[in-house]
Amino acid sequence: RDERELDGVGDRYGEMQPRLHPALDESLIDRRIEICLTRGEQLMWHSGKVVGIKRRKKTFEMLYDEDVVDDDEPLLQEVKLLPSFWIKAKQGGWRLAKEEVEMERAQP
Repeated sequence: RDERELDGVGDRYGEMQPRLHPALDESLIDRRIEICLTRGEQLMWHSGKVVGIKRRKKTFEMLYDEDVVDDDEPLLQEVKLLPSFWIKAKQGGWRLAKEEVEMERAQP
């Protein structure tokens, strides 16, 4: 599995995601998620914590981890989480962060 992931085939945390996305409401605040964004010519998952919700539907404030943003980018950014982009490995795709997936799987 590790070799396949290095070759860009498969993604263990993508495969472990719940089929249905979490509710797009206040219950998402303080949860860690990942957003799929293009860096250069490569898609990469960028992790952070949802810290707020905007009045506009499906728009959240996300505090990205320091190591996933460029030096000239703010850590706090608004992100739109579309249900149709749940667990999609494409620009704007989103999923639960590794830690969240592991916690959910550990619960009985």
